[in-house]
Amino acid sequence: MLSENEELLDIVDDENQVLGQAPRGEIHRRNLAHRATHLLLTDGQGRFLLQKRSAKKRDYPEHWDSSVSGHVVAGDDFEATVRKEAAEEIGYVPREFFPMFLLEPSAENGQEWILFHVGKTKTQRFRADPEEIRELRWWAEQDLVRALTEGSEKFSPTFKTFFFLWRETGFHLPERGHDQWASVSHGPPEFLQVQRSFLEAAGFSVRLLNDESLGGLGGQGFFSGKNPFYSDLFVPREHLVEAVALLYLSRPEEEDGD
Repeated sequence: MLSENEELLDIVDDENQVLGQAPRGEIHRRNLAHRATHLLLTDGQGRFLLQKRSAKKRDYPEHWDSSVSGHVVAGDDFEATVRKEAAEEIGYVPREFFPMFLLEPSAENGQEWILFHVGKTKTQRFRADPEEIRELRWWAEQDLVRALTEGSEKFSPTFKTFFFLWRETGFHLPERGHDQWASVSHGPPEFLQVQRSFLEAAGFSVRLLNDESLGGLGGQGFFSGKNPFYSDLFVPREHLVEAVALLYLSRPEEEDGD
């Protein structure tokens, strides 16, 4: 059985396209871009399941983090990785979970393309892997926000980005086959209006969650219909937490005929 450092991961370029494979230890040592996933579970009542990372972890030991996280091994996709990591780390795989944000590689996140997923569950039956997790805890939103802003507890930087971005959406939970997301990329603000018109003409209603921040951020909205559950979601590297001017896209319901 391969050790963690011997595990093969895909090396990807600045467009998240696979260039080749290398052992995990080598990828980290050479700071090569690769893929990872996060899953944050909510009970739908304002609580979020976080894990405290084991003291044995290489990065951010004993820091609070998303419910589940892990590297995408060579040949796997993001969704399969979430299912595998959830089963291994917390002994529970939610029936449904949805992608929300894709972050670019950066020094802060270990050169990882990270696809963040969200899910809702009522279960309390978790089985934490002690090699990975020191503690699992449900956090109320107000307690979590206070701890994040006051620094009373240690959190991974990636989780902070994820949580505050999702909070900007009102902790929206997508519905399969109905909701899609796009965000703000580079480009002149005028292009955003053109893109918005295009999206509306294509049958989407477009709502800016934070019009004010858009003025300072600039950029263009974009959308990909290749896969309704994996739209092109992109948060520019220099605007991680600040990139909250997300476009919310929702296909209007079909009207019943007479």
